[in-house]
Amino acid sequence: MRSQDRKNLLGSIATTIADYREGEIPKPTPKHVDRWVKQFDEAVQDDILAEMDYILKQMYWSKEKVIEYLTDILDTEKLTGDDPAHFWKSVNFLDIQKLGNSQKDFLILLDDILMETYGFQVNDCGSPGGPYVYIDDCLFTGGHIIEDIKNWMEDNDVEGARLHIIVIGCHLLGEYFVHKKDLVPIAKGKNVKIKIWRAEIIENRRSYINQSQVLRPTNIPEDPHVLQYVKELEGISRPPELRKPQLDTISPFSSEARRQILEEAFLKAGAYIRAQCQNPAVSMRPLGYWNIHTLGFGALIVTYRNCANNCPLALWWGDPDALPSHPFSKWYPLLPRRVNKSDEADDFNVDWNI
Repeated sequence: MRSQDRKNLLGSIATTIADYREGEIPKPTPKHVDRWVKQFDEAVQDDILAEMDYILKQMYWSKEKVIEYLTDILDTEKLTGDDPAHFWKSVNFLDIQKLGNSQKDFLILLDDILMETYGFQVNDCGSPGGPYVYIDDCLFTGGHIIEDIKNWMEDNDVEGARLHIIVIGCHLLGEYFVHKKDLVPIAKGKNVKIKIWRAEIIENRRSYINQSQVLRPTNIPEDPHVLQYVKELEGISRPPELRKPQLDTISPFSSEARRQILEEAFLKAGAYIRAQCQNPAVSMRPLGYWNIHTLGFGALIVTYRNCANNCPLALWWGDPDALPSHPFSKWYPLLPRRVNKSDEADDFNVDWNI
């Protein structure tokens, strides 16, 4: 790749993620992106840049893009009926998230959108018998959403309620656990009807591994850290399941060839990062936190607020200000993650046999 092409990619990625954690961390620059990518083998750096540029243009949700989605959903007739102003004025907005601040932040965004559109804010809404809305950024495994809503249903008189869950990205394995196993069955006992609304549907179920839209490697590279991690999985009778290469490109990837390069590079980097920790968390996987014994969750969707730890460690792990003795000093992150009360964000004990 010509130096000018590489320069353009560095600038393009920095521009795409320009508002990531704005006001909390330095604004991303081409130099920042270059420092991150130089940690990978030189032979694959340009392919990683090209693929990440392509993916982030689809999967990175800037604040502006989030506001556009929330504005659009205000007058979605299937949700609101033919009188959206009346619908939203009657909505009981839930503020029950136990971990993280995404719900509070999104409710603040809705305040401005509702005021501009209808002349009232979230605190002006609500009515007996009105629908409930639980809003969040993304549904990964569904763990925290399930726990929040389960506790809400147990602690309140919600008989016959209508509950709308509004998210940006929805991974289908997590949606399965909301609808089929963990939440809706409980809701039926209280006659609560639950509906999920989402901008992005992301395939990540085991039975559709070959059509997955997350990172699912096709091979195990001859890398010492990867091989050691795979040995650990095999030691508990959980050998990694590999994806079969596809002839057709699957969104959000630009090509099967570059997808494989990214999957292998991130797997190697994640295994290296994990190896730097003396006592890694049980759910710490090279391709993203997950209590299931796999190579990792592999999520690629990121919002301007934060990067979930269900994303590959290579994207978010590390802190350039960490002491040299700390594991965080061993990797420079592209999207440094804000750590909340629990770094098990949206991590949940689920059955992978779906």
